[in-house]
Amino acid sequence: FLRSEMSEGSAIHELMTHLALSHPEVAFKVLIGGQMRIQTSGNGSLKDVIYHIYGRDVAMRLIQVDRQEGPVHITGFLGKPEISRGNRNYENYFVNGRYLKNNIISKAIEEGYKGHAMVHKFPFTALMISMDPHCFDANVHPAKMEMRFRNAEELYSSVMSAVRSSFVKKELIPKVGIGNDKKGKESVKKIPE
Repeated sequence: FLRSEMSEGSAIHELMTHLALSHPEVAFKVLIGGQMRIQTSGNGSLKDVIYHIYGRDVAMRLIQVDRQEGPVHITGFLGKPEISRGNRNYENYFVNGRYLKNNIISKAIEEGYKGHAMVHKFPFTALMISMDPHCFDANVHPAKMEMRFRNAEELYSSVMSAVRSSFVKKELIPKVGIGNDKKGKESVKKIPE
């Protein structure tokens, strides 16, 4: 029942990406078709894992998140709006270390980004959500990719607040000097008459 080599390689890469992001303290080395696809150091730094998987451009445009709201603790990184994508493939979030897909969390992230991202663009996220295991049911889906939350509104509010408050703290527009810096003055040459 195997699909093409390329499809299977892509599925393995996606699985190993989620494992590496959820366990930055473990070193991963993934070879697919003889090519190094993922290699992480296992030093415990989520930002380093993001760098090794998604590259320098993404790693340089991250906003750190660390917010406790009631029983929900959210840590990790959000991508600045300029690295948004046309699909949700870069939305990575984990509940108690488990990768999942969840409409409530996705909508909360996207609502938190409102006003910062373009319409129909989806953010890069690597968020770790820690909560009491009694607050959710992980046996909803055979692949364990979905969870049912006992207090979905509280989770939605916590995630949205964590995302929104992270943008409040950061200035997202880079500063550009116009002729006031030393370098700018030196580059202006007087044209002879």
